[in-house]
Amino acid sequence: MLAHDVTLIDVSITYDSIGQEVKSETETVIQAELSAVSRSEFYQAASAGLKPELVLLVHEFEYDAQKLIKFDSVYYSVIRTYPVIRDGLRMTELTCERKLGV
Repeated sequence: MLAHDVTLIDVSITYDSIGQEVKSETETVIQAELSAVSRSEFYQAASAGLKPELVLLVHEFEYDAQKLIKFDSVYYSVIRTYPVIRDGLRMTELTCERKLGV
């Protein structure tokens, strides 16, 4: 059941008239299903230096390769995506780790 609000954050960078970087963010709120990171996925990711904490399932058409999300007022980086078919619907599974310094 898609019962949790998740904010997808699309970050774009432009340059002002003197060449300085200007970062802008576009936020889109969608619904997601929360699930746990499996033990095997956790340990495989840890061996690569990643720390997955959260897995979210979202509709495929709503996800547009954003690398930053906000869930329960915490920012996460999307470290892996995986296509899933659930009840005949095309979904995307997002594996995320907590983003520090945001």
